[in-house]
Amino acid sequence: MAKIKLAHLYHSELISGILLMVSFAAAVLIANIEPWQQTYKDFVFFPVTLGSGEFIYKGPLIQIVNDGLMTLFFLLIGLELKFHLVRGEFQDRQTLILPGAAAVGGIVVPALIFLWFNINSPKTLEGWAIPIATDTAFMLGILSFFGSFISTKLHAFIIGFSLMDDAIALLILAVFYSKSASLIAVTASIVLTGLLFVLNRLQVTRSFYYLFIGIFLWIAVVESGIHGTLCGVVLALAIPVGRGEYINPSFHGLENVLRPIVYFVILPLFAFVNSGVLLSTFSTSLLTSPLALGIILGLFVGKQVGIFVFSYAAVKLGYCSLPHNVCWPRFYAIGILGGIGFTLSLFIGDLTFEASEPNYIMRISVIIGSSLSAVLGTGLLIFLKKRAS
Repeated sequence: MAKIKLAHLYHSELISGILLMVSFAAAVLIANIEPWQQTYKDFVFFPVTLGSGEFIYKGPLIQIVNDGLMTLFFLLIGLELKFHLVRGEFQDRQTLILPGAAAVGGIVVPALIFLWFNINSPKTLEGWAIPIATDTAFMLGILSFFGSFISTKLHAFIIGFSLMDDAIALLILAVFYSKSASLIAVTASIVLTGLLFVLNRLQVTRSFYYLFIGIFLWIAVVESGIHGTLCGVVLALAIPVGRGEYINPSFHGLENVLRPIVYFVILPLFAFVNSGVLLSTFSTSLLTSPLALGIILGLFVGKQVGIFVFSYAAVKLGYCSLPHNVCWPRFYAIGILGGIGFTLSLFIGDLTFEASEPNYIMRISVIIGSSLSAVLGTGLLIFLKKRAS
């Protein structure tokens, strides 16, 4: 069952990765062709109204996608992580050591590099978490072109590393990226969260009841100053996987419903509305600013160094071993691809800078750092595959 789910997860994310590449390329192209520039802006900032009467949520499409639809993305991440920990291949906690070391290294080193460049810049310092993320879908989209050269064991490592990386990033979002809170909203959030886990303790298995409460929890969480997408993680933790040999069909069914919506609609849409940068604005001063250097070098240098050094130390100290038939150069190439931050890096960047001037520099920097990681990682894998054949 775990192997089947891992195969489904890998297949979904590699197709999503290809769609992300297409969406990214389309956004950059359309945003830089003058007759289409205004059309792209009109689409991204198209006003959307949800609800009726006193319960109305208004905002541009990009805000609806980033603040609302991405909640489903985090719900799916939470469900997948929970299953793999409770019933999947990571039930044996020993298997978590290598991906855990890689995830920690891939967060600590990029954050330190960003802080090094921005320590004297209070305006941009709060963006330290931008280069800590890895875009698994983009990464697996690239790896799909290498077939059996990327073994099943290596796939399992990549999935484990990415899920743990995302989990740590979510924790950082909850702790460091919450705004001023409303006491009433915080209280409502706590009560609703408690109600979700009461349902869990009562062994209520139908996902419908959790999702119904989750709608009100999302509203309360947003009003409490915490980003609403974290509501998705709380829901995932509350919905029961199953007991003993029994697997909750409602849990599995919710995953099956969410996966195509998230991977084939929400993530490509997120990439499209967030990637329309103007190439004409590139300049030496922009690319050498502390913010740009912190993000670009954090993603391109920090991720690969952190992933490799922490993993190498864990293996050499005897805590774990490399996946079967994987050499260090091939592992290092995977570490380089870990610098493709893109989706989650843009997400964290939007939370940090919103509509302010650093937001644009952030977007360009994430794209450059991610692109450099993709090109170098892909190039090294091509070289290694040719040498092995």
